[in-house]
Amino acid sequence: MNNLPLVSIVIPTFNSGDTIGLVLDSIKKQTYKKLELFIVDAGSTDETLTIAEKYKAFILKNEKQHQVYAKHLGYLKAKGKYIMHLDSDEVLENPDSVAMKVNLFRQKRVKAVVSSGHKTPSGVSGVNKIINDIGDPFSYYMYGFSFNYIFFINELKGKFMVVSEDYDSVTIDFGKSKNIPGIEMSASGIMLDRVYLKSEFSVVNKYPSLISQVFYYMVENGDLVGFTKNDPILHYSASNFGKYLKKLRSRVLNNVFQTEMGKSAFSGRGKYYSSFFVLKKYLFILYSFSFILPFCEGLRLSATRRAWVFLSYPYLCQFISYITLYYMARKALGFKPKIKGYGY
Repeated sequence: MNNLPLVSIVIPTFNSGDTIGLVLDSIKKQTYKKLELFIVDAGSTDETLTIAEKYKAFILKNEKQHQVYAKHLGYLKAKGKYIMHLDSDEVLENPDSVAMKVNLFRQKRVKAVVSSGHKTPSGVSGVNKIINDIGDPFSYYMYGFSFNYIFFINELKGKFMVVSEDYDSVTIDFGKSKNIPGIEMSASGIMLDRVYLKSEFSVVNKYPSLISQVFYYMVENGDLVGFTKNDPILHYSASNFGKYLKKLRSRVLNNVFQTEMGKSAFSGRGKYYSSFFVLKKYLFILYSFSFILPFCEGLRLSATRRAWVFLSYPYLCQFISYITLYYMARKALGFKPKIKGYGY
């Protein structure tokens, strides 16, 4: 075991008591044991930290509360050769998840390893089926990819160059493609070669938003990305539709006002895409208010996923469009909102 590389796991938290025990228990069950665990907390007042202490996690204070700062702080404090990011509602289903990822780094030029996608746990609100599949309607409209573990890897294989594949994994070269998927590298059990990142992309040390955007640096550098099969992430994202709408509102606000959190997501990605892709975002409002186009897509998603909840897709598109127009107008008038962390 002494010869195995250390893996650092970073989890941002804020009043995460409902799910953090499940997350930490899934880490404890991993067959790969050479781990260090960081809980980066934004001032929880529930049992989050009490639970974390039971699992002997290092606890760091996130003074700025926003998750993007928590993830960056964990990145700076980590000592492992590899670093894996999990959100406080993301559970590793496969006990070999960490071991499979570490093994995949043995392939030449692989500098990041991504899990199989999201899986909706049983007994949760149906809105989680939407979140774990398309994320949000705007992202799905822009990128056209599903993060549902049933479709995720196969869709990527169908659109990008497969370098190698075996029973446990597939390695993909995104360098030949103009419009690559939007993969946020600081969540969902994604593992990065931390030592490589710190030596090759030192700019990430300075700007918190870039820890989520290193996928694009890697693609430009010719690095490969590995994907582990049979390795879904159980995602307990929202307990009801109201909380999902709150998250959508937060996403729009941060992107419109281009906060550090927004820069870590969509508003920080434009420079990596074609001019047509950048133009496409302005057409989303027209797409939403056409209603018939998103309605047809909602029907297709509902049929292929066998879940009626996807019929809400056109209404969610319109909600995002209304919120976007609202915040764009407020921004034009000089309004500066008090922005809290995503989901807080």
